[in-house]
Amino acid sequence: INTGSGETSPSISPDGKKLFFIRTMFHKHGGGIYVSESQANGEWGKPKRLPEYINNSYIGEARICADGKTLLFSAERKEGKGFRDIYLTKIDSIG
Repeated sequence: INTGSGETSPSISPDGKKLFFIRTMFHKHGGGIYVSESQANGEWGKPKRLPEYINNSYIGEARICADGKTLLFSAERKEGKGFRDIYLTKIDSIG
């Protein structure tokens, strides 16, 4: 999970099986919101970057809600009012 690029804003799903976090935009696979799933051996699996429709701008913070499916995040988008606009998306499955 940890890289030299920097990770912030950890948020664990209510069931404890998914870890959402933000990687800085300087990461070789791109910045944005990532998720890692817990493995049977107790370690976290390889992080997956969430889809581009979520990660299409600079992301500031991210939190998974108590239902385990609603993700709130702040982003700077051209249609927004500024850096700290809050967006919501539903996570049905992680591919």
